Amino acid sequence: MNAVPARACYNCLMPEATSYPDEITLRDLVEVLKRRWRLLVAVPALAVAAAAAYLILWAKPAYEAAATVSISPLQVQARLEEKIQVEDQPFIGFSGYRSIAYSEPVLREVLAGLRQQDSMPEAWRDREDGELLESLADSLKLKDLSPKNAQAGLIVEHRAREGDPRLAAEIANLWVDATLRRVNAVPVERTRAVLEVLEERLSESEARYRKAQQAWEAFQRTSTLEQDQAALSAFTNERVRLEGELAQLRQNLAAIRARIQAVQAQLEGEPERLSLERSVFADPLATTLLGQRGVQEAAELRLVDQELNPVYVRLQQTLVDARTEEARLTAREAALQERLEELEARIADLKARVAEAQVRAQQVQEQLDLARSEYIALAQKRNDLRIEAASVQRSLAQVLAPAYPMFDPVAPKTALILALALVLGGMLALVWAFVADALQPAPEGANASHTMKA
Repeated sequence: MNAVPARACYNCLMPEATSYPDEITLRDLVEVLKRRWRLLVAVPALAVAAAAAYLILWAKPAYEAAATVSISPLQVQARLEEKIQVEDQPFIGFSGYRSIAYSEPVLREVLAGLRQQDSMPEAWRDREDGELLESLADSLKLKDLSPKNAQAGLIVEHRAREGDPRLAAEIANLWVDATLRRVNAVPVERTRAVLEVLEERLSESEARYRKAQQAWEAFQRTSTLEQDQAALSAFTNERVRLEGELAQLRQNLAAIRARIQAVQAQLEGEPERLSLERSVFADPLATTLLGQRGVQEAAELRLVDQELNPVYVRLQQTLVDARTEEARLTAREAALQERLEELEARIADLKARVAEAQVRAQQVQEQLDLARSEYIALAQKRNDLRIEAASVQRSLAQVLAPAYPMFDPVAPKTALILALALVLGGMLALVWAFVADALQPAPEGANASHTMKA
């Protein structure tokens, strides 16, 4: 028995390759390209020729002109810790600037400038206003060149595209001028609007200030506060004086009463009358009546007289004088007490009137001070806004670089158009070649060969 070689056995184990009648190989694709080479050359050549004809016969050159503008940040005065500081704040962003630049009033102003200078493009002369605005907006372009730091302001490039480089520069400059006028008017209009509101508030504040001033003057004319205060001061001084006098009088009255008690005590110890014994002959009348007869008998007789005690009389007079003085001091005390009560009543009335007048004066003064402070603050704010409006109107937005004619066309791009025509023509030729080859019926020899292979 013969041994089978190992290589032959390995080939026996491998599955036998099968072929499909509709399978397309790379060789078939190359054959199709070889058969259709004329089509692959003709279609791209025709496309390039058509593109060249378009560029030569119909395409018109377009020129762009660019102008650059700068919008400075708005300087705002801020009062912090009684120090005035200046802060930079951007008052408009790129989106806001874009909306102003493409607004209808700005575009109409550009068209009006073109008509005034008789520079309207020929293609635009017979168009309606709406079409003119659309055509002008399509020929304009904005580009944000601002740095990343928002506080540094806004830098914007205006571009205008037109068939004439001089006309493109003119349109760009007109567009920049119209836009900057509107942009510079934004803070001014804001300030003016605030000023109008502030003027109304200032008029109302002035009316309140005048009314408060008139109320203060009327209060000064009709008020008796100063007279009442002077009277209150005089009455108070008089009360103090009377109180001092009354205290001294009461001391004197107490001393008089103590003296009366002492005199009364002395009177109780003194007899009102004194008995005096004397000889009958001491009385001339008695001597005459007795004569010589009764001299001897009357020698032992005594006369007894009752006389007022001079000490008692003196004490009695002192007591009367003391009681008279007591009555006078008592009457004076009653008069002073009555006067003090009257003064107390008048002082209490004056205090009430002065307190009420002071409260009213304080209210009127506070209203006057408040109205004056409000009026001064609003007037100062109005002056600040006027200064701010004058400073803002000068140099918020300005032209950094105006547009100049650029004689290098930016369109059409000849190389790009021809390359696109070549690529599109080649793609169309490939598709056309394969579709035409697929739709062409196969020859009989090819069908028989496919049958034999099967």
